[in-house]
Order: sequence, then structure tokens, then C-alpha cells
Amino acid sequence: MILMFLGSLTLSLYGWQQAFRGARKVLYPAQKTFLEQKSSLLIALLARNKILSMLSLSALENSHTAILMWNLGLKSRRESVLRFCLSPLGNIGFLLVASLYLSFNGYLFLGFAFFGFFAIFKRVQPAFWTSLIGLGIFLVGAELSLRQSTLLLNLLGTSEVAFFLADGRFLSVFLLLIASLTFSFILRLEMWSLVLCLGLLVANVISLNGALGVVTGEILASALAWIWHSRALPTTQRSVVLRLSVSSAVGALLGFWVAGQTRIYFDLGFGVNFANYQERLLIFILLISVVVFVQMLVLMPVGHFVAKDLNEPNLETVKYIPASWRLDLSPGVDRWTAGRVQQRLSEIRYHIQGLQSLPSGKIPQALQSRLLTEEKQLSEFLQTPG
Repeated sequence: MILMFLGSLTLSLYGWQQAFRGARKVLYPAQKTFLEQKSSLLIALLARNKILSMLSLSALENSHTAILMWNLGLKSRRESVLRFCLSPLGNIGFLLVASLYLSFNGYLFLGFAFFGFFAIFKRVQPAFWTSLIGLGIFLVGAELSLRQSTLLLNLLGTSEVAFFLADGRFLSVFLLLIASLTFSFILRLEMWSLVLCLGLLVANVISLNGALGVVTGEILASALAWIWHSRALPTTQRSVVLRLSVSSAVGALLGFWVAGQTRIYFDLGFGVNFANYQERLLIFILLISVVVFVQMLVLMPVGHFVAKDLNEPNLETVKYIPASWRLDLSPGVDRWTAGRVQQRLSEIRYHIQGLQSLPSGKIPQALQSRLLTEEKQLSEFLQTPG
């Protein structure tokens, strides 16, 4: 029985990933428009990066795009740090789709998508229908999870696992947070914890505090992962990323505490009406929104002082990030970035050819070494990531 429930959750997670993969392709033309804008006015800079952060539909892609473009010289340090600080806005799309959980019939979305794709709307780009099909699969998986919920409750019965998941006290919630944090370092699926907790909350298996702890654990893991990723960056950029990473982690934990206090203050989910799964899901999504919002509020002032006090790295220091970072970008943004890097690489090769025509004694060794190193690293970056 538990395999059937896990199967329905896996189906929801697959649909979830496909829906956002298609949606990012649909939204790429809008992203490209804002990526190519170059106004440095504070209001324009803030508005542009807010929109880009929301259009990316991914907090993970926001943070990676910000640091990648700074490292490659495609964006200024000021704009890159701002984009990193606004990265939690990428979770808005996840929360909006999560709010549809068990609110619409998934088969209606699937039927409309197949009918539209093969019949009347062929001019609409295929990615739109892919996104719609993914959303339908996600909602079908949600309905299957609801059907299996009674069987899951009967299977767990009065076991220790059932009491542990239903216990909303500090120790149980803390252990769930640590388990989610550890698992998130292994599983490279963004917001898997949100889909899992939606299913468990519908089944009335996990406490609201426990579900909040699981999602916060994943958000915390995404923040702390930058401690490892920063190894590939130059010293100055690594120092900035480490400070932002710690601030992001602190913001996630503070948001978790604020969400708990919000639940107590507004008496959310303590009444008899909490047996209604729709009310349970709504409260859960609102509390996750609190975590995300507080995390961003903590990042913003830290990012302001980091960008203000930062000195640019030494021009003789060349250290570009590896091609593996491209795996965390959407296909459209990856193509845009690769195009700009290819243009830069062509300019470098042109300069190298020009220097080769000069007598060797007249070429500064530092300049020659820098250009050759930059050419090599940018060439490696453009290779297809493994």
C-alpha cells in the first residue's frame, strides 16, 4: 500500500518538474528582454531583477545565474549581488502551483493540453503544452495521493513512525529538518520537499510544524550548498558568496521561527476545522511564504553592504567557474550566457593573434599569460557540461 502512495507522490513530482521545465521555456523571451537591458539606475535595476527573479521560476537558478554572470563579467557585482538577494522570489511560482493542489481536476488539464496540441492551437509553442501536461500530471498524482491516504493511515496505525511524523514538538521537527537538509544535498530536485509535504498533509500523516521543518530544511540546504560551490570562485567573489550564503541560511532559520510565531499569533491550524485538508494546505503554503519572505528580508541589507564595500578582484587573477554550473540554468538562459561568452572568447583570440605579430620582448608577460589563461578557461566553460 505504501508503494502505491509513494508512486502517486512520484507521479506528482514528475509532473511538477515537467510543468516548470516547460514554463521556463515559455517565459524565456521575456527573460531575454530584461537580461539585455543595461540601465544602471537603482529603481530600474531593482525592478529588472525582481522581474527576472520571478520569471526564472527557480530560486536555485536565480542564485547560480547571479554569481555565474558576475564571474564571467556579463553583469556588474552590484547587479549580481542584488539578483542573489532577490533569488527567493523564484519560489513564488512553486507556491502558486502548490496552491492548485487538489483544487482542479488534473484530467481536465491533460485533456485540454492534448486537444489543443493536436487540434486547434498548433501555433502555440510546444513548451506551453508540455507545461500544461506536466501540471495535469501533478494534479492527477495529487488526486491519487488523496485516494491512498486512508490506506496509508491504516498501514501506519499507532506505530512509532506515525507518532514521530504527527508530533509537532521541537525535537521531532528539528530531526525532520536535519533529515531534509541532508537528503537535499543528495537529491537535485528543487522543491521536492514541498510536493512530498503536500501529499503527507493531505493524508494527515505529518504535523504542520513537521512539514514546515521539512521544506525549511531544503531551503537551508540550498543556502549552505554555496559554501561548497564557492570553491570554484576567485578569492574576492568567494568571500562575498560565503557571506551571502550564511546570511541566506540565517534568514531561512529566522523565517522558520517567524512562521511558527505567526501560526501561534493568528491561531492557524489549532481549531477543529483543521481536519479539512484544503485549510491545512492553505495554511501550509502561507507559512512557507513567510519563510521565503523573511529570508529575502535578511539578505537585502547584507547584500547592500557587501556590494558597497566590495573591491573588484586583481586584474591578473583569472578564475572562471566550470562548465558544470550550466546544469543549473534553464536552456534559454544557458544559450544566452553561452552566446555572450563565445563573443568574449572571439575578442580574446583576436587580441592574442594581434599580440603574436609583435616582437616577444614588447609583450608584457602578465598580459600574455592572462589572455591565454582566460582563453583556456572560457573554452572549457563552453564545452557541454557532463
